[in-house]
Amino acid sequence: MKKNYLFITLLVLTTSIFSQSTIYVNSSTGNDTTGTGTIGSPYQTFYKGYTIAVSGDIIDLNGTFTWTDTGELGDVADRGFILNKDLLIQGAGPGVTIIQADASPNTADRRVFEIADYKRVYFKDLTIRHGRGFSGWVGTTHVTFHGGAIGSVYGSSNNVNLTLENVIISDNYSSTSGTGGVYCEGTFNANNCTFQNNTVGAGGYMALELYEGNTANHEQRNVINCVFYNNTSSSSTSPAVFIDRKGANIMNCTFIDNTNGLEAYALYNNSDELYITNCILANSAGYDLYAYSGGDNGVKVTNSIVESVNSSSVVISYTNSLTGNQTNLDVVTPATNGGNTSLSDYIEITSTSVAVDSGVFGNFGSTYSGGIIGVPSTDMRNYSRSGTTDIGSFEYAGSVLGTDSFELHQLGLFPNPASNNLIVDVDIESNFEIYNILGEKVKNGKLKPNKNTINLTGLSKGVFILKLINKNFEASKRFVIK
Repeated sequence: MKKNYLFITLLVLTTSIFSQSTIYVNSSTGNDTTGTGTIGSPYQTFYKGYTIAVSGDIIDLNGTFTWTDTGELGDVADRGFILNKDLLIQGAGPGVTIIQADASPNTADRRVFEIADYKRVYFKDLTIRHGRGFSGWVGTTHVTFHGGAIGSVYGSSNNVNLTLENVIISDNYSSTSGTGGVYCEGTFNANNCTFQNNTVGAGGYMALELYEGNTANHEQRNVINCVFYNNTSSSSTSPAVFIDRKGANIMNCTFIDNTNGLEAYALYNNSDELYITNCILANSAGYDLYAYSGGDNGVKVTNSIVESVNSSSVVISYTNSLTGNQTNLDVVTPATNGGNTSLSDYIEITSTSVAVDSGVFGNFGSTYSGGIIGVPSTDMRNYSRSGTTDIGSFEYAGSVLGTDSFELHQLGLFPNPASNNLIVDVDIESNFEIYNILGEKVKNGKLKPNKNTINLTGLSKGVFILKLINKNFEASKRFVIK
């Protein structure tokens, strides 16, 4: 019998960060004066929701929020809305919840968001667009506000912690040498996200810049199941993604139709390493991959497709990968959500693509790339990866995630959050495995029908995945240790 999968995507999230109150905001039905911030009586503006929130809260958004609208008072020129609290900001889907600096692209005079030093911010299930990054002179002062959609403070070395899950970063710009999309110094995780139609001028970075920041740390910088599509520049040298002087893990991502793809700067083997696994980098106007400066083999490419490599690159390490023009790449553009507003836009591959069944499962990365992570068991639509995984963010033969697993088999967890013990209620005998946020297996055993007690002694506080394994199905569910 074909296995069914239910896997809940996990990025860095701990109960100590986002565990207090949920504040509801609806741009259409809310009211800042009479609303109470509850689901039945939401506020109307992001500004009001943010003002009420304290660190650790969740702001739940529905609708479109534009900084030029009356009532949206928290943003300032150049910098955008400054987030100075630890927050989870979630929407109802990228096609439903939109946060924008202006109603039209290429007209704003500010970012959408700036993240203050040391803050943790988690964006989920929404679109951030129409912001402006900027680097240049204002009078006699040179200022830098990288990241039209989201930016941390440039050059402060005060690391932020930024997570994006199922987020679209689109139509942001910088007419100068800034960053159009997202700029981050610190810990960065992106999963199931789309970076598209972002633009920059000469010397800028179109979609994503991961800057060195604090040189003493090897923090996580993971980009998983993401699409980089149609990001453009007036310069022939600007990349869609720039990885600066620290390692990172780029896994199951698709880079298509950008001016240039990915540039890695000053990375060294056994020092600061970039792991590129199961990725498509193709169809760029210029190069798809460029390892600039640094040392040989600081960039490690595994089971990936890289069509064009900049001729000035240092030596790149390839394992089971394809280079050069691929006549049977067979990707379908433009990016689309397939009519599902809860999804980020994805790039399909067809059954004849060389990417089909050409990927690899396993764990990749190192201390020098920010940590070892596992290949995701789902694609960016949360469809299961069947058989041998495909290369890229889309699984051609992927199946819809197993509501059938829960319909056919009971799986209950309590208490959640848990402390010393977790009660697992199942109706069939199965094996279990527990994984931490790095994808490391920390516990395993067997479960019998009815209630089972799993001792959690020795496990740290945070978020974990419980995976149940039976010969006919697999199912996973998230739980928290407080």
